Amino acid sequence: MKQLADYIFSVIQKNLELGGDKQVIRVDGFENLGLYLRLCEKAAALCIKRGYTLVAKLSRSKFLQLQATGKWPAEAVRMQQQNWIDMEDHMTVFRNMLPANGKKLVVLMLGTDLVQDKGGLNDFFAITPSQIDASIGKDYAKLISPELQAAFSDPHIDDIVNRFFGDLFTCVPQNLPQVSDILDQWLEDTPTVQEAMEELFSMLYQWNIPPVYDKAHELSVKRFLDTKPKNSLIIRASNFICGKTYKRITKIVIGNITKQFSSYKNPENGKQPGKYACDYPEDQAIASLEELEARTKDFVMGNHSKAIIQQFLHTDFSILDDILSIPLSSQRTKSAITKVQGLPLSILLQVFMEAITANKGVDNVRIQWKKASLCGIPSNVEQANVQDSDKKDRTALLHEIWNSIVHFAGGVDAYLAQDNWNNSDGEPVSLSMTPSNFLSPNASADMIEEGLVTSGSGATHKIEFSVIACCGDTELSSETYNWVIQTDENWLLAFRDFSQMPDDENCYIPFGTIHDLNAAFSLKDADSFAYWITHAELKLLVDKESIWFLLQKLLNDDAMLADFCRLGKLFQNFRQQVLTDGFYASVNASAYRLLEAYRKLIEKVTSEPAYTARLHTIAGQLVFFFTICESTRPVSGDCAAPQVIVPPWHPAMLEKISDQMLFIRSGVHEWHEQPTDERKKITDRLDELLSLATIRNATDAFFSTAPEKFLTHSVTYGYYTLYGRAIQQNTFVSAQQIEREAAVTEDDFHDSELTRVSRESHVLLRTIKQYVDTYPRAKRVLSIVIINPDDLQVVVSAIWQYLSELRQEDIDISTSLRLTVLTNSDIHGARTYLAYWMNHAFTQDDRWDIKAYLQVYDNESDIAHIIPPTTDLVFFFDALKTEQNAHYHFYRSNKTEKMVDCRFPIVFKPSLNQRGSNVHEIDITQTQFQVATAHTQLLRVFDERQLYSEPCVLVQSSSECTDRGGIIRKVQTKTVWLCCIDNALDKDTVRRLYAEETGIIGFTTGEGSCGQMNLAITCQASMLPELQSRCERRLRKMFPSWTSQQLERAARNCLLQAPKLDGVSILRAMNPNDYDMNNYLAYLIASALTDASPNHLCVLIRLDSYRHWFDDEKKAALKIPDFLLLESEIKADAPLHLDATIIEAKISSCASMYSEHLPKAQQQVRSGRSILAQHFSPDSCSVESRYWLAQLYRAIAFLQSDMDFDDHAFPILKEKLENMIDGRFTISWHERILGCEIDSNCTLNKTLLNDNGMTFEYWQLGQLGIQNILLDNELDAAITFDSEATTQEEAFVDDSEDFVEESSIEESSVETEAMVNPTEGPVTASSATIEPLDVASNANIKNESTEVPNVPTESQTASVPAEKVDTQPVAAKDASKKELEDIRVLIGQDIRRKIPIYWEFGHQQLANRHLLITGGSGQGKTYAIQTFLYELARQGISSVVFDYTDGFLPGKLEPAFEAALSGKIEQHYAITGDLPINPFKRQTLHIPGIPDGLLEQSTNVASRFAAIMRHVYSFGEQQTSALYQACKEGIDQFGNQMNFEKLRQLLSAQSSTYAKTVLSKMQQFFDLNLFDTQNGLDWSKITERDGKVTVIQLTNLDREIQTIITEMLMWDAWYALVKCGDKSRPFVVVLDEAQNLSITDGSPAQKILQEGRKYGWSAWFATQFMKGALSSDEISRLQQAAETLYFKPSAEETASVASMLSDNIMSAGEWSEQLKQMQKGHCIVKGDRIRPNQQFGAAPAVLVKVSSFEERI
Repeated sequence: MKQLADYIFSVIQKNLELGGDKQVIRVDGFENLGLYLRLCEKAAALCIKRGYTLVAKLSRSKFLQLQATGKWPAEAVRMQQQNWIDMEDHMTVFRNMLPANGKKLVVLMLGTDLVQDKGGLNDFFAITPSQIDASIGKDYAKLISPELQAAFSDPHIDDIVNRFFGDLFTCVPQNLPQVSDILDQWLEDTPTVQEAMEELFSMLYQWNIPPVYDKAHELSVKRFLDTKPKNSLIIRASNFICGKTYKRITKIVIGNITKQFSSYKNPENGKQPGKYACDYPEDQAIASLEELEARTKDFVMGNHSKAIIQQFLHTDFSILDDILSIPLSSQRTKSAITKVQGLPLSILLQVFMEAITANKGVDNVRIQWKKASLCGIPSNVEQANVQDSDKKDRTALLHEIWNSIVHFAGGVDAYLAQDNWNNSDGEPVSLSMTPSNFLSPNASADMIEEGLVTSGSGATHKIEFSVIACCGDTELSSETYNWVIQTDENWLLAFRDFSQMPDDENCYIPFGTIHDLNAAFSLKDADSFAYWITHAELKLLVDKESIWFLLQKLLNDDAMLADFCRLGKLFQNFRQQVLTDGFYASVNASAYRLLEAYRKLIEKVTSEPAYTARLHTIAGQLVFFFTICESTRPVSGDCAAPQVIVPPWHPAMLEKISDQMLFIRSGVHEWHEQPTDERKKITDRLDELLSLATIRNATDAFFSTAPEKFLTHSVTYGYYTLYGRAIQQNTFVSAQQIEREAAVTEDDFHDSELTRVSRESHVLLRTIKQYVDTYPRAKRVLSIVIINPDDLQVVVSAIWQYLSELRQEDIDISTSLRLTVLTNSDIHGARTYLAYWMNHAFTQDDRWDIKAYLQVYDNESDIAHIIPPTTDLVFFFDALKTEQNAHYHFYRSNKTEKMVDCRFPIVFKPSLNQRGSNVHEIDITQTQFQVATAHTQLLRVFDERQLYSEPCVLVQSSSECTDRGGIIRKVQTKTVWLCCIDNALDKDTVRRLYAEETGIIGFTTGEGSCGQMNLAITCQASMLPELQSRCERRLRKMFPSWTSQQLERAARNCLLQAPKLDGVSILRAMNPNDYDMNNYLAYLIASALTDASPNHLCVLIRLDSYRHWFDDEKKAALKIPDFLLLESEIKADAPLHLDATIIEAKISSCASMYSEHLPKAQQQVRSGRSILAQHFSPDSCSVESRYWLAQLYRAIAFLQSDMDFDDHAFPILKEKLENMIDGRFTISWHERILGCEIDSNCTLNKTLLNDNGMTFEYWQLGQLGIQNILLDNELDAAITFDSEATTQEEAFVDDSEDFVEESSIEESSVETEAMVNPTEGPVTASSATIEPLDVASNANIKNESTEVPNVPTESQTASVPAEKVDTQPVAAKDASKKELEDIRVLIGQDIRRKIPIYWEFGHQQLANRHLLITGGSGQGKTYAIQTFLYELARQGISSVVFDYTDGFLPGKLEPAFEAALSGKIEQHYAITGDLPINPFKRQTLHIPGIPDGLLEQSTNVASRFAAIMRHVYSFGEQQTSALYQACKEGIDQFGNQMNFEKLRQLLSAQSSTYAKTVLSKMQQFFDLNLFDTQNGLDWSKITERDGKVTVIQLTNLDREIQTIITEMLMWDAWYALVKCGDKSRPFVVVLDEAQNLSITDGSPAQKILQEGRKYGWSAWFATQFMKGALSSDEISRLQQAAETLYFKPSAEETASVASMLSDNIMSAGEWSEQLKQMQKGHCIVKGDRIRPNQQFGAAPAVLVKVSSFEERI
């Protein structure tokens, strides 16, 4: 214990360095007599040396306790001999001793934790084990004394000690005395560092962990220190003995252990047996390998008997670790087979590219097909059990399934070979297959006959093949793959109907019907649709019902008939080629010819000389050719349908499938041509291409039988697009469908899906990370709500990725995350999917508390009520419901499409909106797809009955719905950040609909797989004051000499400019790092320097909000520049030219700018340009060109609404910009660095810099220019150069890697101060009362001498007593009425620093005046409340007390309280029945715009009343309904005459048993007749400033009755104060036993807590306990009180309260210890205070002794 004692004494010694003639130090809680002896000896030696007088005493009770153990007999004798034991048990006497003879007195009081009569001993500085633990932290080497350090003479000993005990104490509780004993032994034995390390491993059994001997002996110091924590031998041994190695005990687990032992003893492949198989060490408790195997299996199976554990604790863990480390994967025979899944083209591209890139010199790649095993084919036994009528020949079924694969896959190898592929040397590489016709439909019978295609087991088809890379005839490599095909994959279903179509019809145009088509429109996902379409009965029109037969009758001998005949023949040719050669073989042959014929036929129809009735019929029917409907009417007469399905064989869909394949092939070829070091993995590239090539619909629309004319609402499942919505009708779901829905199990999901982060996932992931960066506490507790997600995979993968990154950042972090998913329909399989995610993504040893909820809501108005009130983030998908509010029209397009080979992604282009427009338009037509565009042209001709030669597009036009704004605003009140996602969102819309109050909108566009998503992030208006405060604080650092007027003006200007800018920058400024505030200021300055003149395109894009432009791994590693400025002079007679300027802004001093920041800025600008210039090149030939140009267009389109264009210029701008996606513009690039030089005495200078051949503009903005911008040019006379600004260099850097967190600085200040001033507190930073010093100037504080008159600085604490109060009764002190801002409430005295602690009741910056007081019974809560009421009363503040406990009855009040408030206490007894309120009164609602207000509905009153009774009596839904009905009926019938007797009669009149139950439970309440419903209570009189205390006495009433009265009075007071209350007139209400109240959403307490401040409410909630009595939501609401007092809690509440108090200064464990030691009348105060630097703000929690009345009066 010597090393620990020496460390403790070093702390004592620092304390003794301080001045003063007396020092009293306590050392408590240590259970070692030797430690106390050594402290006394060292203290005696030091005092003799320095001439101090020492009084050292160990308490008698502690001495007797330790002596009784018999461990320290010699030490006990020595302590007694030196008189260092207080055998008289008078410890308190020594604290009062005084110095004598001019010598300093040192009083060392030991073991006082067991002293009964402490007599104020707690007031002295104490050293305890918990404080030493916190001080040591993880730096265990602090215990190594200089003597021991010298003995080792090796610096690695510190690292060894820290690493070993760091790993150990993650597994077991920390025990510093034990560490000290080991170090003491080393001092005697003096081992080498290697020996010391081995000794530590051998001693693990002391901590109940198996020891490690052999492996520790072989382990070098360096290897030990370099080992990652997850590979730590200590942690592995601990995990085994604690049962964490095997979380699930199954036969497989035990079998694997058997295999590992067997492989260890008798390895395969000629390997040597394991080390211990031949040489098992002696002297082991487990004597042999066989016994070790048996014991291991017993232990893993759950036999954790003491005997077995002791055997493991005395057996070298090296042996078992050697065996269990054998990888099982090497024993798997199929481990070399790689599983692949996807489109045939994707599969071949993947394996082909892997072969080329992995083999240098490869010139040919051969695919060797081995075997196809098809599922879904019954065995012979299963076939025998099927009735003859249902039997299907197994061979025929095999043919059918195999054909569904090859009909699509056929010809894929030749299709891939149409591009030229080269190896790394630029030499061509060929691709071949063996058998070459394996995927040919013509050869399917041969493949089956030869046994290459067979039936298989399982739920998927599997095709095994090898890929052999060769150079000439030399084989370079061979890889085996298993192609896994799900039975419902999209491409398998594409041409399944072709076999049903007639072969004998030379000319065939398909059209089909499905009787119950509506069932498909009720499905929610692709899996359900795949099942439905494969089981639906499709009837194709043939023979005399066929389309061709109808056309012959309609057209007769018309010349156009030949064109239809040609179309029908070409379709048959295409069908036959698919059936014989495969789809890929048809793409550039029969499929292409079919598409051309269809397009030209439409062109001919729409370009006829005249529009006739017959042409009208032809056009209408042609719209529906190649579709599936419920009946034939769309093609036989109506030319309209309520629902339409477009199948894969429709020419419009076929065109998109063909183009999709081309896009994928070209995209991989482009990837292959890139330099190897710049490429992603081929699988990642394929995923990206498939995402970009998503087919969103087949055509734009169809004609509808419904009033809206067009069927535009579409959903695409694979290659089928459904147009229309489900029609509500009474239908029965088929038995098969029910079976399908019930069959959604975990087998339908894959682990890889949980972690696949798509571009949609990145939207959520980036936002979550931004939020956590802004509010670091969210790393530990985070609540997320997702509303209306389209795909749960997007959600779970984003959260999984976030948590994974968080774990990588801090492996020990503990995180609590709540995910709530709200949807208006029960997504198919969603619950199972979430359960699968929870079960597979998180293991038992994860320190993650993850909870996921899925809730289906009926009405959108319910959403806000469902959302938990403490939610951090809400993601609201489809927030505007654009499509539901839309109508459609055709728009003439004057441009000719610039045809390109690659036509993806599909981009729904938004039209530009002028500022203020509430109409949003989106181009639906994708003009790059010629067939679909022709179909739209046909729609227009039919619709308008006119012929048009020019092309057109279909436009979706939607008006903003104000109802949406109301719904979103309600959601905003429940969350910190609201993230709305919708493709029609823009800043102007968001501002109008729901963010007008704040105007702060974070906006980004172009998110998602095809750039279709817009994201708007908003916050609550309540954040604005804090934002302004942070701005002022930041500006004060920049300009210390600014006046408060300048600071306020500049900060307000910063917020006023925010609506023009990207609001995420200001939202993120709420975080602890000032660099985000710097970034915002730089943004504001850069914006001010742009040219925003009318009719000039000028868009400043904050690139941090467009990080998806830099998402590639290589690009993400670069630090991106700040801004992209896009400018253009819009001219009608000139093409669009964009000037693009990359801008990086730096705020710094001149010297640092040139030496440090400028080179960084140049690199950022250079890298930013290289990326963006490549993305946004109009001449790019990349397959992704369309995606990137759409990104650029959307960025401009959605941000230009803040610019000013007149009615003449705007159409020109619109036309020019809408050509951008097709590359019809030019762009030039510029580079600019904006250097804000804080110590430069200039305004703005512009120069050119040259760096490595690149020219940069350097805009030097001096301090005067910065001030001018920040002050908005309105205080020019006050702008002067501030020379002080040059002294605060650390305030100006704006890069996160250069900036030191303000919070970190403050924390280090805390720790330093704690160490150098130990008389004022504990040794470590765990002191909750040391205030961090703020280096900011006080120049902005108004009236410093009078505003905060009684706040001492720390240097004054010795002489400032608690405030004294005049002894006059309050009634005599009219002069005591102060201005509200001067009113303070003395709480008590800081126990450690001896300074008064105040509740700054009237301070303007106080968030609210609510108070929460918790603590066990008898700890002083009621006494404290009375003292506070007295403090307010003497300052003229009145109050109301609801007395549950009789503590405010006359005679039970504190005598000093009654005397001081003589004549000012009014008692109202509820039991007398004269409470003057009417709970049935319809209150007046005060609504802006309605001067006299609006009388509320009876439904509101009845709901309110029923809710109270439901809370009190725990009524169920039916009982509550009966009560509500009776109450509403009475109010409607009797109006203001309604009373409780009438309510009883109305309940009696109801026949339901529920009403009878209500009557029974409320009988006593009715009989008491407590309310005078004819009169009202004038609450305004109570709010008068006369210092009166009104007590509502609830004595002699049952708890239920008390609660009812309180709730009703609170409602009555609420509505009265809404009418007459004001925040300048405080209304104090004391609510004791608050755990009995309802604090749920919609209760009066909830309203008071969240909205009461503006009406003057100061609610004091006192409670003995919260946990168990209140929900987590209710507790969270109570914690919104700005001031909280924690008295000593009950044992059950201690952990919960400690958790509430835990912060970055003290952990929950440390708080728990402090709470247990608290005395009656002591409390922990938490809330904002005026700090020693005279600033108001957050301060650490402090332990306070509540001042008595005697001290106050």
